[in-house]
Amino acid sequence: MRKTYPLFLLIALALLASGYIFGGASIALGINLPCLLIVLGLSSAMSLSVSPAREIASYFREACRSEDEADRKLLKKAEIFFRSLRFYFFLSGGIGTITGIIILLSMLNSNETIGLGMAIALITLYYGMVFSLILAIPFETAARKKLVETEPG
Repeated sequence: MRKTYPLFLLIALALLASGYIFGGASIALGINLPCLLIVLGLSSAMSLSVSPAREIASYFREACRSEDEADRKLLKKAEIFFRSLRFYFFLSGGIGTITGIIILLSMLNSNETIGLGMAIALITLYYGMVFSLILAIPFETAARKKLVETEPG
């Protein structure tokens, strides 16, 4: 993982925020606690079901280490974990989308709740994609790159 990752993370988040601003909306529209709980809660629960928290922390550390300190076995585990995390984010976003559609369809007779269901449907999918893009994919890529660079021969 390059040391400039936090800078590029901030740039990516600023670009996401600018989409709201230039669209004439408030950034607060993109913040929804129930949707965050669905995506982060499901993804965290599934991650912790296969790896203890201490091991997960070691995957993040290993992806951030320099190549000369890399442990190939741990890097391979980290690569598998981050690939799985990427899928967990996407699937939890999809589950949130289906949940939002169920809410929307169950309350079609109430105009006030249609927006709530549609918001849950879209924002959870959005969160799943964003967390995959800014968290899982960069760390998975860093682990893969270090695996290739530390290959014997």
